[in-house]
Amino acid sequence: SFPGTDEAFVGPRGAFLRGGIQPDLVRSFVTGEVVRDWEITPVECAFAAYGANHEPLDLDVRWLATMWPVRTTVWSTLSFGGRTRKDNGDSYWTWYRWIPSRYRTPLSIAFAFVATHNQFVLDRGGKVFNRTAPVIKLPAGASEDDHLALLGLLNSSAAGYWLKQMCQPKNAGQGGAEPWEWRFEHDGSKVESLPVPPGVLPVLYGERLDRLASERSLLMPESVATRAVPTRETLTAAQVGWERLSLEMTAVQEELDWYVYGLYVLLDGDEFVYP
Repeated sequence: SFPGTDEAFVGPRGAFLRGGIQPDLVRSFVTGEVVRDWEITPVECAFAAYGANHEPLDLDVRWLATMWPVRTTVWSTLSFGGRTRKDNGDSYWTWYRWIPSRYRTPLSIAFAFVATHNQFVLDRGGKVFNRTAPVIKLPAGASEDDHLALLGLLNSSAAGYWLKQMCQPKNAGQGGAEPWEWRFEHDGSKVESLPVPPGVLPVLYGERLDRLASERSLLMPESVATRAVPTRETLTAAQVGWERLSLEMTAVQEELDWYVYGLYVLLDGDEFVYP
């Protein structure tokens, strides 16, 4: 899904609230740049005028201060066939592309469309995504453990190596860029074709890394500041905790990688034992 006119729908949360938009219609806006290291850290929000069933809402006069000044710009956006959104009868307070069924199942695996490495994160709902942060949707009956098992596989070194061979590099050799600096387009068709090995997928590693990343996010300065006025002592303690959790995540990631090598039968001798 994408707004079509980002400038009209995306911005700071406070700006939308001051403009009369109800808080439940202002959602965290996820782009590929904020999907990193098992975490999603949005820096902007988006106005999404969709109700509990994820269908578009009727116009509310409280939105006029924000949306009425930009209606001409939104309506002039060209759609397929060269027709404007106004020609198609679209409402100027709705997004260019929005598929309600994709949001009715809250669990998603989001990933960075362009990045140096494979970056996949489990989202539990409440956010909106643009085209630089595509999402993987499992069947409606899939459990959270199913998502975490796949998440562990997708974030493994083996999957990262395979994607580097299959995906198109964006800046290979440009400006003296070293191979570790190359960015790759992780398009959906390539991700979908990743071979899934037989055996038990790494759900325990995926669960543990997802949990550690959530704990680490609470130690970021902006999170500390939302709970109380930060002091030197609280910020220092948060930094120490953040570094400790980062080291633990590195260790668990190493274990995950060795386990996935075993699933793909890339190890000599005894296979890595699943905990």
